[in-house]
This record gives sequence, structure tokens and C-alpha cells, in this order.
Amino acid sequence: MATIACEVVIPTVSGRTRLPWTPNKIPDWETATAYLFGGISPIALGVVGKWRNPASPPGKGIVPDPQNRYEVAVADDRVGELREFMRFTCAHFEQESLYFKVGSTVEFLDNPLGWP
Repeated sequence: MATIACEVVIPTVSGRTRLPWTPNKIPDWETATAYLFGGISPIALGVVGKWRNPASPPGKGIVPDPQNRYEVAVADDRVGELREFMRFTCAHFEQESLYFKVGSTVEFLDNPLGWP
């Protein structure tokens, strides 16, 4: 069965107040994700994306979006389960939506000399 790399963007500030999360909010989510899906790897931490508020007039409404990016690799038959978990993650992080990319096939290669 194929293993699929999925990427998700998690905001580091509240969607409503734009204030930073309490210190344990993101680490607790990381731990839950690792427990439920076997692991999580940071791709980029503390980066700032941008998005445009569609309700703003032309040329206005660019919103800074402080975020962390992660990769979670799951078996092909668990992508739907991860997708549903990320839908609930939207509510946990006070977001209307979250970036979730279902990407390429990955392989885990074993050390030919065995466990170190």
C-alpha cells in the first residue's frame, strides 16, 4: 500500500482575535496528530504567509498569516481520515478553512545494517 505525504498549514494566531495561541495549543495538536497518524514533521515554523480578504475593496485587505507548515505521511487508505481530522482542526484553530495538500507518494527506507 502506498504512503502519501500530506501538507497542512496551521495558524500560529487566533483567526478571530489575531493574538498568539497559548503556549501548549500547537504542541498539543502536534502530539495528537503524531499519536493518531504515526508521525508529523515540521516543514517550516514561524513563517508568515498572506491572504486577501475577499470582502475588502480592490487593492486592500491583505492579511498577514503567521503559520507553521507540517507534513504528515499516511497510508493511502487513511488520507480520508486525516482529511476529516483536519476539518475538525479548523474549528480548534478558529479558522474558516485550512490549507491541506495531498501530495506525492513517499517511501520509508530501512537501514540495511539494522537498527543502530
